[in-house]
Amino acid sequence: MKTHFLSQNERQTGFKYFMVFTLFNGLGFGFLADTTVYLLAIHFGASNIQLGIISSLIYLSGILLLVSPTLLSGHNMITVYFWSWLFRGLVCLIYALTLFFTGQIAVFIIIGAYALFCTVRIIGVSLYNPMIQMLSTPSTLGNIITGNNARFNLGNIFGKIASFFVVSIPFLPGLYRLLSLQGIGIVFNTIAAFYLLKIPCREKIERSKEINVLTHLFRNILNKKRIIPLLMHWNYVSVVVIFGFSIPLLKKILLLEQNIVFLYTIIVAVSITLSMYLIKPIIDRISTKPVVFITSFLDIIFFILWALVKKGIPLYLVFILGAAAIFVKGINQSMIGRNLISSIPQKDKVTYNSMISFFAGIIAFSIGLIAGFAADIGEKHHPWIFNPYYMIFIFASFLSAINIFLNFFIEEKEHQSLTEIAEVFLSFRNIKTLMNIHTFETTADPQKRQLILLSLKYSSSPVVLNEIKKILKNPLSSETEEVLKSLFTKPRPRLLPDILEIAKDKGSYHRATAIFALGAYPYPKVEKELIGFLDDEDVRIKSNAAKSLARINNKDYMDRYIELLKDSTNSIWDIMNYMIAIFSIDEKGKYLSEIFDISDFKDYDRYRQSVLSMASKLLNLTPELSNIYQMENMENLNGIRFMLDELRQLDPFYKDYKLLLDFFKNESYEKIWDWTKETLKKFKYKEPYVYFYNSIMEYDNKKYNKSNTIAAVYFAFFILLNNFS
Repeated sequence: MKTHFLSQNERQTGFKYFMVFTLFNGLGFGFLADTTVYLLAIHFGASNIQLGIISSLIYLSGILLLVSPTLLSGHNMITVYFWSWLFRGLVCLIYALTLFFTGQIAVFIIIGAYALFCTVRIIGVSLYNPMIQMLSTPSTLGNIITGNNARFNLGNIFGKIASFFVVSIPFLPGLYRLLSLQGIGIVFNTIAAFYLLKIPCREKIERSKEINVLTHLFRNILNKKRIIPLLMHWNYVSVVVIFGFSIPLLKKILLLEQNIVFLYTIIVAVSITLSMYLIKPIIDRISTKPVVFITSFLDIIFFILWALVKKGIPLYLVFILGAAAIFVKGINQSMIGRNLISSIPQKDKVTYNSMISFFAGIIAFSIGLIAGFAADIGEKHHPWIFNPYYMIFIFASFLSAINIFLNFFIEEKEHQSLTEIAEVFLSFRNIKTLMNIHTFETTADPQKRQLILLSLKYSSSPVVLNEIKKILKNPLSSETEEVLKSLFTKPRPRLLPDILEIAKDKGSYHRATAIFALGAYPYPKVEKELIGFLDDEDVRIKSNAAKSLARINNKDYMDRYIELLKDSTNSIWDIMNYMIAIFSIDEKGKYLSEIFDISDFKDYDRYRQSVLSMASKLLNLTPELSNIYQMENMENLNGIRFMLDELRQLDPFYKDYKLLLDFFKNESYEKIWDWTKETLKKFKYKEPYVYFYNSIMEYDNKKYNKSNTIAAVYFAFFILLNNFS
């Protein structure tokens, strides 16, 4: 039997439909609430206190949640959400009564209709956080919150744009314009409600007989993990209620037209949507504390600037201030919301969420009344430098300061400093990296993942460390292998403990690659571990440990490497690893005297070419022998011609160019070796080329073949070139 928890596929389906619901909900809200209601009330001469009540009604209706869990317990969460949202739109038909009334009666009709709108809405809102929790996991919570908020605001933008055009219709009276917006909003709101029914949900509203909103508060008032997110949320609600007074400020104090007010709301909606899309890819990877500190501090500054806005100020400055202020609030809202939702208990979460909204309503109503009284006082008495609403905005600055204080008490497992967070937001590179990480985690396209992984592996952005660390925890992924290789070419010392963890784990699929990566970390603890790996029973582990130990400049085990190199159980990989180790610490190049013998350990032509090419590569010889072999493997004599052309800069190779080419054509390898030895005998050589000389001179003539003959001519050239230089 299934529990109320959803499967991954059900969560994905639910999230898809919830996003569609949110888009239409944003459209509907843009027409039904917010600016439209303010302008309706102002149209009929609403007072500042009445505007304060309107600003707080969206939260005040949460008082209803004192009893709603009892009334709704046992019902499916989605069903309740659907009916509350459907009726939320239908109650807006009451606004049509304002066609028959004027003055304070019309204002009371507007307040009453909006109160009903908010009351029905709050039942659905009480299910929002549990719904988000149902559709998310701890690692995707922030992403879903911001994704949902961004989609809502995107819908809101379309609603505001449409509203701007509707209220700009010249032949339509002002009241009819605003009521038309309500009608359009009802349609979109109804569409949104029906999309809710498509979301999978087996969860029913629970209510414990012993627990209600008050007992939830008293039980958690001393629980630091819960009370701090609650207080910050309630405080933020107060800030939002006060920010709502920016609309009356534009209409009553700056005397802007309705369509210009809507134009302002469009800019504000675009700004908050951009903030949501910015924070969405990174919210689950950044700490709450430094972000809330920065955004709340900016809030203080912006509210002080709002207090200075006066009639005559250039309109573009008002728009910029509104856009900047709401952009910061969008980020602040996302971080505080993530913190709040993650603190909600699994048991009785609907009742708990009702408690959040209940007290938010009381606080919002109180703040709305205070703001209304403050506005009345400000209209009568205010310093010339400030506008009449200055006391409201100064009060909001004080509330933002309280949020900074509360922010210090947030507990987080991983904490980032203010400097680190500033680096994220002030660097386009870091933001781009975080967006790449988000795309990497959310896409299933293997090609896209590979391209992004390539970018992440070599990114110098500090924000990439956590994602690389996460990839390293995968026990099987090929991406883990790729990342480990990159940690050799681009060392990241902060990830050394993670590399060592894999290297020491005998059951790790990526162990050998991790040991290879350790060759870029010349630290005593790495050296100690690598020395221990030389005694491992796995041949591949020993050879990789030898190579890495040599790379960190440990020169104590050369004889051991020579001994291990001759082990008959070695694979080609192991032999190459030991070669690299030996040549890395063989300062005089003595071991080059055995290079042709080493190339005979395995009777495979590609192996022979690999060993001899490795010697060329380790000495940085140009052109590389591997390229000559590549050309020869593609077409007979192609690589040989290329090599002989390159070697003609020395007299012996120039004079006997045609002779050597004919020998190769006829596969007269013994004659080529004889020519090489005779040519080399004429001079004496220094290290390390004297050891190459010895290797050629002492090589067994019974083992001559095409590959080692090419190498003999190639190395003879560099022996002579070094001597003449």
